[in-house]
Amino acid sequence: MSQEVRIRLGDALLAKGVLQEKQLEVALAEQKRAHRPLGEILVALGFVRPEHIAVIVAAELGLEFVRAR
Repeated sequence: MSQEVRIRLGDALLAKGVLQEKQLEVALAEQKRAHRPLGEILVALGFVRPEHIAVIVAAELGLEFVRAR
């Protein structure tokens, strides 16, 4: 019986060094208040770029992230 291990978006961004702990705290508070996806909030606040999230989501799905030129 295999068990999937999923990393939370905020934790993954922290591990990659593209997000700071305080920024995550601010975004999580906003998520609780606004009931919006964390990734959407992080981008709207300017804490990360959409491609940072895309890279993490692609890895979670076992896909390769390819940047468009």
